[in-house]
Amino acid sequence: MKASILSAGCGSLEVGYEISDFERICQSFPKGRLGEHFSRRLNTLPPNRLMWIVAKDRAGRPVAAAAARFDDIKGWDLERFIAEYWTRIYTDENGDPIEIIPMSLEHARGISGPWVYLGEGFVAEDFRGKKISSNLIRILIILAFNEFRPNLLYGWMRPPLIKIGVNTNWGFHNTIYPGLLWKKAPHQLDLHDLAFVSCDARGVGRLSQRFSGSSLE
Repeated sequence: MKASILSAGCGSLEVGYEISDFERICQSFPKGRLGEHFSRRLNTLPPNRLMWIVAKDRAGRPVAAAAARFDDIKGWDLERFIAEYWTRIYTDENGDPIEIIPMSLEHARGISGPWVYLGEGFVAEDFRGKKISSNLIRILIILAFNEFRPNLLYGWMRPPLIKIGVNTNWGFHNTIYPGLLWKKAPHQLDLHDLAFVSCDARGVGRLSQRFSGSSLE
């Protein structure tokens, strides 16, 4: 997988655990900042709760990235955690807390932690279409599972990507659509229609077998 990334024109891969380093790297991307799930304003992310991976071109410019956040929550299942977390970090167009239709998170009911959330994916325009994102996420899934040993790795994905099989290509063997429904939606339009994608230990094992001849190092 690393060889595929390097053959696509990248010069190196960097894995890190410090949020300030990842924040600095992502400042060079068009968004210029980390999203809510990795924002230091909304989260406390010491190195034992964070892993990020960045691909750089041969000149050392960051051209692709993704991150994993580890949540070891006791007493709540994933349904309760998502509901509590999202209603805390997102607001609607009036600045009021968002509201999720409770039954729309049934698929997360009874799933105990710890969990790993995967997100903050980015690929520079001049490096798109080279399968860099898929290989980067696969590597991150395997590394994050080995590092944190979660019961589940999960993320959110937009329907157009599901339609072309990006979810399974990246290693998420379970997909629920819609992933959640809104009673009061966030002001960010790209969050209005999402699928929930996930991968457990068996899924990571299948992913590892699929690329057993590939090197992560």
